[in-house]
Amino acid sequence: MCPSMKNIISCILFFCSSIVTAETCNKCTSKAVDSLNGVSFPRWRLWQIEDVRERVACFLLCVQDPSCSSFQYNRRDNICIGFHVLLGNLLLTNYTYDIYVETHVLCRHGNNGDTCAMDSDCTVMGASCVDGVCACAAGDSLASDSGGTACVKACSSDGFNDTFTLFNNLGISGCNKRIHQNQTVTSCGERCVNETAFVCANAEINLSTGFCLVCDTPWVEEESMNRDMGDHGWVFLNRNCA
Repeated sequence: MCPSMKNIISCILFFCSSIVTAETCNKCTSKAVDSLNGVSFPRWRLWQIEDVRERVACFLLCVQDPSCSSFQYNRRDNICIGFHVLLGNLLLTNYTYDIYVETHVLCRHGNNGDTCAMDSDCTVMGASCVDGVCACAAGDSLASDSGGTACVKACSSDGFNDTFTLFNNLGISGCNKRIHQNQTVTSCGERCVNETAFVCANAEINLSTGFCLVCDTPWVEEESMNRDMGDHGWVFLNRNCA
């Protein structure tokens, strides 16, 4: 590993055969998240470093930090920002637009969303291998602290943040505190976060009709008869922990 930023270019040349396309240093690769290009997230940042002249240098800075799962590179301002969340696997709200921002996630083996063959392939505490992909159990939230990221059944007294873990074909019967029409997955999450009459714990959206149902009761607190495990055509947005 390179010990300082002044040696970063030497590190690039040493580890990568092409600073333009390789981005596979130390057997860790990154992939672009095109849907999040041009979007800047003010939260979930580990650090921000200026005067980073190449995107691959930003990639290396993230690789060298075990807590870094994603990075954004501003190609106009030469700013590199590391994140402790996997930006491509979460529904994120609270953002601003910046056309010069590129978003990338690291392909660290075992993250939620990575392919797997067995539960032991998954490194997020509490995650398991579901249909060949590392994921939290149905209805779990993600919690992050200095010890890493874990799947949890319920959030602590600190409450929720404004990200969500998504589950296909999952839902809660009857907990329709508020109904919004003509929504997308992203806007449904924003409706949940911006709710002021009560604390929104989750939401669900029908992909065909655009109906968004906002709920104040965490999945784990619902009676088992109300937990819909085969709710085809619906996406369940479970809010993650602060």
